[in-house]
Amino acid sequence: MKREIISVRAQVLLWFALLVFWTVFSTSYHPTILIDISATTLLLTFYAAIVYINYLVLLPRLRNGGKYFFYWSALLLSMIMLTFIVHALIRILYSLQGDADQLGDYWQHYAIDLFGMAVHLLLAAAVVWIGKRRKNSVANSVNK
Repeated sequence: MKREIISVRAQVLLWFALLVFWTVFSTSYHPTILIDISATTLLLTFYAAIVYINYLVLLPRLRNGGKYFFYWSALLLSMIMLTFIVHALIRILYSLQGDADQLGDYWQHYAIDLFGMAVHLLLAAAVVWIGKRRKNSVANSVNK
């Protein structure tokens, strides 16, 4: 069995820490704490989805076939689609709470959420890279 670079427990803790951070940070951008927690949870769920789609589906296909165009196209299309879906869900959430007027400019919020997805994907790549280096250094010190 292949051992994870980052344990499932550490992944859950990292995502939970991000949820707490973004919930606290974004309270002034939402009219109620319920909407803040719900919208932030939705966003992080979709940010996590693109991270796991990338690492569990897209990157293995890239390694097996070396199809860079397919990889980058699929990644970008996945990010665009997931951002549309989460953006629609957040708008529905606001409408259900009776705060549809608070949403502001659609494309501005869409661009912010798409950028946020890209940033979280890059941060996940950095965490994986650090985890691989740490795992390799531990393996090298054990082999000496």
